[in-house]
Amino acid sequence: MGRFVSIVLGLLAGFVLSSGSAAAITPKLPIVNELSASPSSLSWPSSRSFEYRVRVVSGSLGSDFVFTSPLPSWGVKGVKGSPYSFGSARLDGPGSLIPFLSVSEDPAPWSCWRGDSALSQDWFRLTLGPNAATTIVVPATLAGARLNAPLPQTVFTIENGDDPRKLRTPVAVGGKPGMLITSKIPGNPPHAMVDRRPGQRFVLSGTTDPPAPNRRITFIATPTAFASSGFSLVPFRLASLKTRSDGTYRSGPLSLRQPGMWRITSKLGSAGRFSQDSSCGPLLRVGRNLGRPS
Repeated sequence: MGRFVSIVLGLLAGFVLSSGSAAAITPKLPIVNELSASPSSLSWPSSRSFEYRVRVVSGSLGSDFVFTSPLPSWGVKGVKGSPYSFGSARLDGPGSLIPFLSVSEDPAPWSCWRGDSALSQDWFRLTLGPNAATTIVVPATLAGARLNAPLPQTVFTIENGDDPRKLRTPVAVGGKPGMLITSKIPGNPPHAMVDRRPGQRFVLSGTTDPPAPNRRITFIATPTAFASSGFSLVPFRLASLKTRSDGTYRSGPLSLRQPGMWRITSKLGSAGRFSQDSSCGPLLRVGRNLGRPS
């Protein structure tokens, strides 16, 4: 799916990254770099806040380097967004931490995600005097319940231009797990945009992960962007059905009559031991002059 990309440059970014100024920062890396998470164990949704702490120790020449970490994606096919949210980095100790470069991908109006919607990455320049120690603190929040797959580890990078140092540390997540409901219109891949004329029938089929036998699923049609003007569109319940014994499902004939761009989302009718999160389904573009439907 498309995403709108915005880039914000710090005052130093153009100066340092331009080809004529590559030597503006002569990297002096720390002699010690250690990453930890505090607390290192989280629980959804009761205990979600934590912080990453990167301890650095400079040598006799001090330290001057670039520090960065992108928000990690879920690492699950078809799932957009990030399981984490980051706050603004700060120093706990001496030194100077200056915003250097920021790149963010804001979601397009028709996109769908889980957890944090915007995948972003910030760079900071850290300068530290000789033989000193400080700690970079990055506030973080668990933004969504874990899925039936390992959560990705955040990667922090200390840049030196040629051989970046990558730091990782595990964070254990407990509490209620999330349910991933994969939906598609047969003949099309999941999450695909499908054209339909007003009132033209379609069915939804898919699976639950982990398998949820004999469970009710509710499907919601939500307008995202309009293919035609003059309509006041609001979300509504499109269907409700039960899964089979293996957690799969298939609906009866469905249809959408009002032109527009409709995102189909789904969630368990009764969450039980699972977190009550919505899963993204197909995007239907409903109109009268869309050409041959897929």
